[in-house]
Amino acid sequence: MRIKVLLGFILITAFIIGGCGQVPDGQQVAEELNKILTQVALDNADTAAPPPETLPATETPAPPAADATATATPDAILSITSIEETGPGRAIVNWDATGNFPAGFSLVWTREERKPVYPQDENTYTGDPTARSALLSGLPGFVYIVRVCRTSADGCDIYSNAAFFTFTRYAPTPTTNWTRTAIAKTAFANAGSGGGGGGSTKPTTSKFAILSMSGGENLKALMKWNSDTSPADGFRIYYSTTNQEPKQGSDSYFVIEDGKARQAYVDGLTGTTYNYRLCKMDDGQCTAYTATYKFTFPGKAAPTAGAATPQPAATKTTATLLIAKIEDAGLGKALVTWAADGKFPEGFRILYSASNNPPTLKDKVVKVTDIAQRSVEVSGDPGVKYYFRVCKYVDGDCTVFSPVKEFKFAAPPTDVFELTATPGAEVGTVDLSWVALSPAPDGFFVLRAAAPREPVYPDDLKDEITDGTATSYTATGLTSGKTYNFRLCINIGGVCSGYSKIRAETAK
Repeated sequence: MRIKVLLGFILITAFIIGGCGQVPDGQQVAEELNKILTQVALDNADTAAPPPETLPATETPAPPAADATATATPDAILSITSIEETGPGRAIVNWDATGNFPAGFSLVWTREERKPVYPQDENTYTGDPTARSALLSGLPGFVYIVRVCRTSADGCDIYSNAAFFTFTRYAPTPTTNWTRTAIAKTAFANAGSGGGGGGSTKPTTSKFAILSMSGGENLKALMKWNSDTSPADGFRIYYSTTNQEPKQGSDSYFVIEDGKARQAYVDGLTGTTYNYRLCKMDDGQCTAYTATYKFTFPGKAAPTAGAATPQPAATKTTATLLIAKIEDAGLGKALVTWAADGKFPEGFRILYSASNNPPTLKDKVVKVTDIAQRSVEVSGDPGVKYYFRVCKYVDGDCTVFSPVKEFKFAAPPTDVFELTATPGAEVGTVDLSWVALSPAPDGFFVLRAAAPREPVYPDDLKDEITDGTATSYTATGLTSGKTYNFRLCINIGGVCSGYSKIRAETAK
């Protein structure tokens, strides 16, 4: 019941966001991730189960002896009311308490998908029976499961509800290299005004402009710029050695995901001159460009440098993806639900394969362009296990992946109708007859394998009966005196959706 309510809430939220044409902000996405992980944790948790032995225990002061005049009543109730972040890695947990608490309270938390237990997990102890808050500490980006409990001589005897919290990811320092591997595009000549030669610092009054580039001795140059806005989808730095005005769709580029950034490192080749333009990104499209800025990396160019392009550093991205669950949605169909924390201006791709672990873009792919969407239906062979991943899709490639999740599509029902096999009238034949509960929409498939092996679909598909009302069939071309195992299945849309019993018979 809990998971139905939770998934319903998530899908309604995604529908509302998508319908308004808005991109969910970081807080909305973090809450969505918390909710999905919350359900996974609650479904897998056992309140009485201790944590794994490898979990480091926090050194905790022994609780004071209970007041001799106070008795810990069994009807006490605890409930966490709020968690308020007070700074990087710090938050205050508030709770309500009904009953008596002679030895005080303990706040306990874990990053594992289970309910935390005192004193084995990280915790904070307060011996004040009147306390109604305590400090929680942790790392940004992780989902913490938190409970408050009544401290007793043996640990805790009563626990509150489980609350879930993620500390804010604070922006990195401005000197961080927010660049990704440039995607090579076919350059073309396009007349336009260029910036000054090698490292020009020509003054500009534009509110959106590249201000300067410096360094480059270690094949990394620092670019600085100003901007009158901080685009939600960040910036791109387009560059070319031949095109005077590099732009989207024709030239290579670097990605800066943080719209508040005002500097980044770019890579280049010794002695090579590049034309750079910075652009603002909105939903995968460049909405504004700076003027062209020229910069030459120090040193002597290699003989082929004129035709070369730089090999930028790898992307630093804070995006996170997680497949929350995969569930059957019908024969050969499943619903994949995932959580996404970060920016995904070009959407997602669902990758899955029955043989490749992990799956890639060369395997089965479902395209998701709606950045607010968090579930999609996929199809596969009934009874077959697949490996699934969801990825962040940028300019024709996956840049961030979720962990692999396995899922086996539900097998079709078996023994849904009777099958009879007898030697045929001719040599090398076997006659089959059956009684189906109702006509088959698309007919039947005939499966056959030499005994003792059981026939399977589609490896042992030998013939197709298009008449859905048929009740008999003669298998021909068999080896006289050889025994075969026969089986029929109902054809629905080219998939075996229900099997007969297996019958063995020797060909005449």
